[in-house]
Amino acid sequence: MGLEASGSSENTSFLEEASPTEAFAPGNRLGIQAAGSALEKRFTWALGIFSLSTDKDIGDASKSIGRLIGRVTLLPWYEEEETSPRLLHLGASGSYVYSGNNEIRYDSRPESYLASEVVDTGNIEAQNAFIYGLEGAWVHGPYCLQAEYFQSIVDDKSGNTLNFRGFYVYGTYFITGESRPYDRRNGTFGRVHPKENFSWKERKWGAWEVGVRFSHLDLNDGQIHGGRMNILTGGLNWSLNPFVRVMFNYLRQNISNAPEYDGLAHTFMLRFQLYI
Repeated sequence: MGLEASGSSENTSFLEEASPTEAFAPGNRLGIQAAGSALEKRFTWALGIFSLSTDKDIGDASKSIGRLIGRVTLLPWYEEEETSPRLLHLGASGSYVYSGNNEIRYDSRPESYLASEVVDTGNIEAQNAFIYGLEGAWVHGPYCLQAEYFQSIVDDKSGNTLNFRGFYVYGTYFITGESRPYDRRNGTFGRVHPKENFSWKERKWGAWEVGVRFSHLDLNDGQIHGGRMNILTGGLNWSLNPFVRVMFNYLRQNISNAPEYDGLAHTFMLRFQLYI
């Protein structure tokens, strides 16, 4: 569900998924799915039924008996000139959740996996919820803009309708001229391949990418005070070759009205990533 969650974590431009993705996307679950593409791979679709996950890593924390999830994408503009594509990606997804335990729940870390969940609705007494998401991405050579919006609609047992929402938007730029590769079969982005692999002897420096992301998550509505979170992230990625990447992120996290947290945090993260 969603552009960021549907692709591999190996290919993201930032170390962690944005907080709205973590709160509302379903994470990894056991299920069955059918998917396909049409219109010369300019349209993709996927529909699946999923059950409980074995462990809550990321994603919607609701304890559901089952959920129905669908996603469609459209590629209205696509031009490929050697290794520098130009494209516009649009998509929408939806998730219907049925909870036999009457427990719907959303939470999120501050986009740092080592941190705990700082915004949290707690268990909401409701049997079902519907989440929808809208996604878009624009790529023009080394430039990329990407954004997503999620909203959850929960009808609790007292008859109230609760709405929780979030969005993120980011821009990235390859200093060395590469471009984010696009997988037309799945409607996702793939792994970056440097124009020149890093070589100290030959004075070749691999691929360098810079990016800025802003995300907003609001888990407050009615009697539920799960908290709000605004995060500004700056990122620098160095792909030495198609198999080795170093990533650095700085995050400015503003948390308010959360159950246990309120205030401003600064986080620095570094990752050495090896593809096998």
